[in-house]
Amino acid sequence: MNNPFNTAMDLTDSIFAYHLCGVLRAMNESGSLAPDPDDVAREYLDTFHAGWDEEPNEDSYSDAEADADTLASAGWGTDEDYGSL
Repeated sequence: MNNPFNTAMDLTDSIFAYHLCGVLRAMNESGSLAPDPDDVAREYLDTFHAGWDEEPNEDSYSDAEADADTLASAGWGTDEDYGSL
């Protein structure tokens, strides 16, 4: 599984950093201990990106994606992977 902080930053085009700053500021102003950024990231991702930590469901693949996944798992890549022959 990916690091929750990095995943939150990637999925939100770094907007998560603003959320985290707001959480940390509120905690500081209230005199509370700062939370673990990964815990804040998990809560954020669970709220705004449900299923972020799950493997993709193969039933949701297009035919081309399913074919590519099957070929890749069998050791066959694409021209982009190996260069043209």
